[in-house]
Amino acid sequence: MSRSYLLLAAMALGAAAPTELKAQRSWPIEAQVMATTSSVRRNTLTSSGPVTAQRSAVRGLEAMVHGPSSGIGLYGRMMTGELGGVEGTQLTEGRLMIGDHAFRLEVGYAQRRLLPADSMTQYVRGGFTTTTTMGISGVSVRFRALYSVPFARFSGDAKQHEGWEGETNVSYTWSRIPVFAQVGYRIERLRDVPRDEDMSALVIGLGMWLRP
Repeated sequence: MSRSYLLLAAMALGAAAPTELKAQRSWPIEAQVMATTSSVRRNTLTSSGPVTAQRSAVRGLEAMVHGPSSGIGLYGRMMTGELGGVEGTQLTEGRLMIGDHAFRLEVGYAQRRLLPADSMTQYVRGGFTTTTTMGISGVSVRFRALYSVPFARFSGDAKQHEGWEGETNVSYTWSRIPVFAQVGYRIERLRDVPRDEDMSALVIGLGMWLRP
């Protein structure tokens, strides 16, 4: 009888082992791919008139890969949709990341559609990202801050605008599969001559997140 119990226990452990291993599986790199949808509110202030407010929906795709041992990674983002009555690609960017999972410095290049002129402006962007993981709960909190300077500034056009962007989000990753859902809030401010512009957006995302 005791041998029967031991056999049944061994079979139970054997059946449970793949599930546990799958739940605890780690990856040689950290990688993330996420599709997003954003509800954007855009306010524009000019010297010749009152503040104008517009609302629209923008879709996005974000991807990131990071080597834990090297501390170096890449991040990319693209956003498309209708903004200010103009349909099409609103933002594309790529950044180099340096640091670990908890804190990374970022610097890169971006193209952003500038309204109402409907022209794509090139930027240099730099900042940092922090990520805090709440133990084994699957919950992570991220904060990102970036400063943007257009390329035209380096050619002597001091009137070109500058800007900054801040973002915070909370995500949940399922324990047995590397799928996560995210909700966050993003604020962007452009200081121009003679126009100021700010945008805020509620961002919802869904994707895959592989972790070391």
